[in-house]
Amino acid sequence: MRIFLSWSGERSKAAALGLKSLIEDTFPEAVQVFISDHIEAGETWARRLENELEQSEFGILCLTQDNFQAPWLLFEAGAISKKFGSTRVIPYLIDTLPAAAERSPLAQFQR
Repeated sequence: MRIFLSWSGERSKAAALGLKSLIEDTFPEAVQVFISDHIEAGETWARRLENELEQSEFGILCLTQDNFQAPWLLFEAGAISKKFGSTRVIPYLIDTLPAAAERSPLAQFQR
């Protein structure tokens, strides 16, 4: 299974990196986890991101009060959820989201 970890901002990135390690350590041969921090220097990031989004079967959004409306996070959530009828997009709450999060496109994913 391929998992796409989405983040935006330093706290979210730190949580995504920790979650990636935890998932890979727990299921070493069953999953591959992608986080955009691992795009190589000189690599065409948009092409790599597109490829990873297309191959992923599962998405985890690392959400904070500061990033729940971040454009790239919303884009990645939409790309994963649109591609697959049965794909899961899971919000991973790092802290309590503000009331405005209920009006976010991410509210469609049960938290």
